[in-house]
This record gives sequence, C-alpha cells and structure tokens, in this order.
Amino acid sequence: MKNQSSGKHLLSEVAPNLLDSDPTGMWLLMADLQYALTYLDEKEGQRYAATFPAIQRHARRTYDEIVGLLPRLTISDENRRQLEARISVLKTRLIQLGEDISSS
Repeated sequence: MKNQSSGKHLLSEVAPNLLDSDPTGMWLLMADLQYALTYLDEKEGQRYAATFPAIQRHARRTYDEIVGLLPRLTISDENRRQLEARISVLKTRLIQLGEDISSS
C-alpha cells in the first residue's frame, strides 16, 4: 500500500496513530500483511512470475514497516499477538526467498 503522492508506505502515515479505540488502523495492518502473504504464495509466485520481484519488494517493505511500527502502537495484547504471529509467518516466507532479516 504505497501512497502515490508522497512515495511513503501508507502504513507509516496511518499506523503510528493506531489505538484500540479505532479498529481501522489494525484492519489496515492485517490487510497489508495478508496481501503480502497471499502474493508470496508459491502458486501466486508462479502465476505472477513477471511481477514477482515487485511483489517480494512490497512484502519486505511491509515487513520492515510493521516491525518498525510495532513498538509504538497502542494496541491490546491480543491484537499485538495477532500481528506478531502474522509478522512471524511473513518473516519465514521472506527468509525462504533469500531475504536477509537477521537484524529484524
């Protein structure tokens, strides 16, 4: 989810203000994670082979953004657990694709 006007990832603009009282930000985070995971699916990667490098870059950017935002989010323990579980799956998939995530 890239904001075309500023070049920034939409998450960096929306998610820092995420509070439990506003479920929209949490929904956006989970939706972006699901989008990244869906298109990293092996079947999808084969189907979209021509654009797979861009898909992988988006998935990595999503991972980096959410990992960076997570400490600043004011969310419930349950929502944090859900995000961390989804982030862990995305991290595993990116490592399988050769991404170096040793510092994350």
